Amino acid sequence: MGPLPMDRRPLTANPCTGQHTQCVGEPRVREGADSIPGVSEHEQGDPWAEAGRRWASISEKLKDRYRELAGDEGPGEDEIKSALETLGDAARTVADSVGSAMKDPDVREQVKDAAASFVTALGQTFSQLGDELRHARHNTTTPTDPDTEPREQP
Repeated sequence: MGPLPMDRRPLTANPCTGQHTQCVGEPRVREGADSIPGVSEHEQGDPWAEAGRRWASISEKLKDRYRELAGDEGPGEDEIKSALETLGDAARTVADSVGSAMKDPDVREQVKDAAASFVTALGQTFSQLGDELRHARHNTTTPTDPDTEPREQP
């Protein structure tokens, strides 16, 4: 049996870059209507990579809108960066304090109880949603004629 065609060879991780490549060579790029130019098949199928691309795109659009709206009146990029650094420092301080508090057995127990309550509430919400969807599905109306009223299905 001869070698597999390039599109049938398994993807392997390149030890240098960590990128998935097809045997030796460039990352395999998917072709077709749903392909993204220059993005490997593995990256296209990776939901985290896709989410990252989408958030990066949104970020660029938000930056553009901000520049349009703020013009010369809004804070400059240096002021924004400084504010974001301050927020980042505050987030780190909160994370440190939470980490410190989690060393206390009483706090850990309270967090465990609160998480269990949250999971219970979430479960109940999804259960209710499921009941409502089942009820709605059984009471779905289907038009028989565009000129007549919809009728209820059994």
